[in-house]
Amino acid sequence: MRQQPRLPSSITVDTDVLHLQIDTRGGSLVRADLLAYPQKAPTHKNPNPPATVLLDHSAEHYFVAQNGLVSSSDSASQDQPNHLALFQSEKTSYAMVPARTSCRSH
Repeated sequence: MRQQPRLPSSITVDTDVLHLQIDTRGGSLVRADLLAYPQKAPTHKNPNPPATVLLDHSAEHYFVAQNGLVSSSDSASQDQPNHLALFQSEKTSYAMVPARTSCRSH
């Protein structure tokens, strides 16, 4: 797999189906790999081809999902978070435990 641009701060989420990378600046989903679907069929030379990439923040294939988080408070719109707001997370990595339906941090 090719090296991805390093974000100043990001969170990874791994499940049995997806590998996700979330940028804490704006909360955008900047990388999504569909793990069970390789880009090419496995061969003897390459038995483990890379996963299909759904979203990517690299210069060659820039496609990300930006969110629109809005506060429920009555504060002025300039106080609302936007795609440049810096979010925080207790952990930088979360993984779904096999046979479970929720993620754990590690």
